[in-house]
Amino acid sequence: QRSDLAAADEEASALGTAAGEARTLMFTQQRAGVAAQAALERAEADAARLTRERGSAAGEVAQLHERAMKIEADREQLRERSERLSRLHDEEAGAAASAEASIAGIEQTAHEAGERLTQWRVEVGRLAEQAGTSRREVSRLEQQRDECVRQTRDIAAHAERASARLEEHRSQMQVAAQEIAHATEEAARLESLVSEAGDALEQASAMVQDLGVRVGSAREHAGHLERDWHALEVSRREIEVKRETLEDRAREELSLDVGVEYEDYRTLMSDTPEDGVRVTRIDPPEAALRIDTLRDLLKKLGHVNLDSIEEEAGLAKQNDELVRQVADLDQARGQLERLITELNEASRQRFGEIFTRIQEHFGGEQGMFRRLFGGGKAEVRLMPLIKEIETPDGVRKVETDEVDLLESGIEVIAKPPGKEPRSISQLSGGEKTLTAVALLMSIFRSKPSCFCVLDEVDAALDEGNVGRFNTVVRQFTDLSHFIIITHNKRTMQGADLLYGVTMQERGVSTRVSVRFEQVDQDGRISPGATPSLRQGLATMRAGAPTQVGA
Repeated sequence: QRSDLAAADEEASALGTAAGEARTLMFTQQRAGVAAQAALERAEADAARLTRERGSAAGEVAQLHERAMKIEADREQLRERSERLSRLHDEEAGAAASAEASIAGIEQTAHEAGERLTQWRVEVGRLAEQAGTSRREVSRLEQQRDECVRQTRDIAAHAERASARLEEHRSQMQVAAQEIAHATEEAARLESLVSEAGDALEQASAMVQDLGVRVGSAREHAGHLERDWHALEVSRREIEVKRETLEDRAREELSLDVGVEYEDYRTLMSDTPEDGVRVTRIDPPEAALRIDTLRDLLKKLGHVNLDSIEEEAGLAKQNDELVRQVADLDQARGQLERLITELNEASRQRFGEIFTRIQEHFGGEQGMFRRLFGGGKAEVRLMPLIKEIETPDGVRKVETDEVDLLESGIEVIAKPPGKEPRSISQLSGGEKTLTAVALLMSIFRSKPSCFCVLDEVDAALDEGNVGRFNTVVRQFTDLSHFIIITHNKRTMQGADLLYGVTMQERGVSTRVSVRFEQVDQDGRISPGATPSLRQGLATMRAGAPTQVGA
């Protein structure tokens, strides 16, 4: 047996080893299966991704083809624009060349003016030299004059000796005088020439300055022209962008290709149209001003309502209906005002009559107050009106002597036996209760009601007042039915029918009723009483919470 057990143990261990190897192999195969499943999922995901990428690549190829076509169209437009810009550049270059030619002409004129100025300066120098020669000649003639004077003195001194030569010297003096006069005239003429040369020099200097200013202005004008050309180039580019934007807006909003329709527009706006019909040209500033005005009007009008005419007709009908309703309302208001006036008059009349009776029943000699208190005196009166009066210190309330049956308040003045008259708010709790019951009974006496519910009215009354209260209530039972909720035993004794409310289970109330004719003189339940009454009374005697109403 031991050998069998050992063989069984060895076989069991071999089986356990084989089972472990099988489990290891199974786990390895499971991991390999999981890895293969993961690789398969990754391959499927890659295949799906490649499919999506192929679709997106096809879409991108189509988009690139469209972009290539668009770029080709843009390149054609840019080529046309470049040609237009080249033509415009040539025109601007021609204008600049003409401006440079004008500047060169101005510079040539300035050069010629400078040469003339140099010639005038030379002429002025020559005239100055002639003036110096004339001055020297004048000095010489003056010396000759002095010599002639000396010779005259010599001749006068030697008159006797030079009488023969006197005539010759006189003739020489006359010639000298003529030469002196001629020299004087020549000197005056030369001085006038010098003055004229100075004036010419000043004019030449002014002309040179003027030409210099003109040359500076021309250069400044050339700089302005260059800046204006750059500004025009920038404006041209901006206008080109605006034109493209307007073409796009016209194409999107109006479905109008401006480039295609431009030739027809030029033909239509030309002076000699093909169809012979000339179109009046539009003044752009005036048209722009009118467009701005119309846009402002459109903004003020808001959105265009195509149903405005129908709505206007509907509003007209509604207006007529509202006018009719307003007339009806005015008529109804008049009727209501008359009705309110009539109701106020009727209310004042009826309230005055009822209030007079209540006053008599409450505070009269045989009134409810005297019955309940066993004496005393009471009064129900209307309180004076209180009006608001504006004063320098503000609005102030003032009590007047006026009394209005519909607006005045009611004040109760009570004087219990042995006390001073006071307002009901100054009485004790029991006095307040008896006064309120007296007023209620006075109202019932004036206008009886079918039912009257009194909730624990006798809670604040002593035994004597409870008895008077029960007596008064008993006197009114021929006019009204009184339902009194009370815990007072004396009030319960005066009731005709007693209801007790007990709670045998929490949250569940049970009502028990008893008529006093079912109770004998000893306070026992008569044999004819219902079982529910017996059970309810037993529960009440057991001490369960009970609420009793008479």
